[in-house]
Amino acid sequence: MEIKDNILVIGGYGHVGRILCQELGKKYPGKVYAAGRTMAKAEQFSRETEGIVRPLCMNIHEPIHPHQLEHVKLVIMCLDQTDSTFVRTCIQSGVHYMDVTANGSFLTAVEHGGAEAEAQGATAITMDIIDRHNAMYYAITTKC
Repeated sequence: MEIKDNILVIGGYGHVGRILCQELGKKYPGKVYAAGRTMAKAEQFSRETEGIVRPLCMNIHEPIHPHQLEHVKLVIMCLDQTDSTFVRTCIQSGVHYMDVTANGSFLTAVEHGGAEAEAQGATAITMDIIDRHNAMYYAITTKC
């Protein structure tokens, strides 16, 4: 059985994602990945953190094979989405998922997948932008 101990922050070198990565990287050095579509930006951010946060190129708008998540325990989404395919891939892989978005209709769609998440032993946490700064950090530090 593979060890699932990495944290994947999609949008990890963006405004909100970089704050999360930096804080989580202090607590889990080398286990936090800043992911996005541009590897050069992810690598630059990783250098800024002196390698505490690792870079990863991942485009959630393209199919993600479940093996790409085999060592991931938690995905934190810092991008607005309209399609829940990536969320379903995480849940089906037994990966906990947390979404930081202001898109209410997307959050509702994710919340409807609760039974599937429970069946896979995964958790999907959603919160709206109003709770983003205070509640999110608390939830992350108490769940990891």
